[in-house]
Amino acid sequence: MQKLDQAEKDVTACMKKLQDILALSGHNPNFRNMDKDTSKLALAACLLSRGSIRHHKSAARSGDRSLHNETSVDIWSKKANEDFDAAMLIFTDKTLMATELIQCKKGQGRTFTLMGKLKYTQNLFQDTKVDWTYALDLYTEISDDASIEEVTDLLEELDREMAKAAFIRARIAHMSAHEDKEQTSVKAAFHKFDADNSGHMDAEEFGLLAVELGTEPPLRPDELQEGLKQLDEDGTGDISFEEFWKWWCSERVEAAASAAFETNLS
Repeated sequence: MQKLDQAEKDVTACMKKLQDILALSGHNPNFRNMDKDTSKLALAACLLSRGSIRHHKSAARSGDRSLHNETSVDIWSKKANEDFDAAMLIFTDKTLMATELIQCKKGQGRTFTLMGKLKYTQNLFQDTKVDWTYALDLYTEISDDASIEEVTDLLEELDREMAKAAFIRARIAHMSAHEDKEQTSVKAAFHKFDADNSGHMDAEEFGLLAVELGTEPPLRPDELQEGLKQLDEDGTGDISFEEFWKWWCSERVEAAASAAFETNLS
C-alpha cells in the first residue's frame, strides 16, 4: 500500500506541474509558444495513471481484511472514476481532437478500458461490456492492433464470467427451490447456533457458527460485522436462514462452476 501511496503522490505532483505550465501559457510570454496540445495529452495520461493507481488501492483494501473498510473502498473507487471522467473530458475536447485525432481516440479507448476494469471488479458485468465494446470500436477505427487484441481478450474473459454467473444464479435458484439432505443439515446447524430461536442470527451467533464451520482464528468483532453486512440482504441487522442458505449455496456452486469452466478451457 505504501508503494501505491507514493506512486499516487508522484503522479499528482507531475499533474500539478503540467497544470501550472498550461496556466502560465495563457498570460506569460515565455510560455506562449509551448505545445499546449502535448501538455493536455500528458495531463490526461497522468489522470489515467492516477485513476489506475486508485483502482488498485480500492482493490487492495477490499482484498486485505486488515485494510478493508467499505467506505474507504467506495471512496477510492469514486476517486478513480473521477480521474477517468476528467481524462475523458480532455480526450473528447473538440479543439484538441482537431489537431490530435489519433491520440485522442487512443486515449478515449484507454479510458473506456480502464473504466471497464474498475466496473469488472465491482461485478458490474453489463456496464463493463459496454465500456470494453466502446474501447474495441475506437481501437478498430485507428487500427491499434495491440490494443484490439488486449480488449478482445478482456471481452472473451468477461463472456466466460457472465456465463458462469448465470450458471451460478440458476443453480442457486434450483437448490433453493428443491430442499434436499444438504439443506436439511445446514438448517440444523443454523438452528443449533440460533440460541434464542428467533429464526435470525446476530453477530455473536454468526461468530460461533463461523468457528463451527472451521474459521481459524475466530473472526474479530469488526470482521463479524462485515460478514453480517455481506449476508444481510434485507438490511435488518441480522441473518435469516434464507440469506445464510443463499450464501452457502453461492460459495459451493461458485467453486463447482469455476472448476467446471477451468476444465472446459483446458
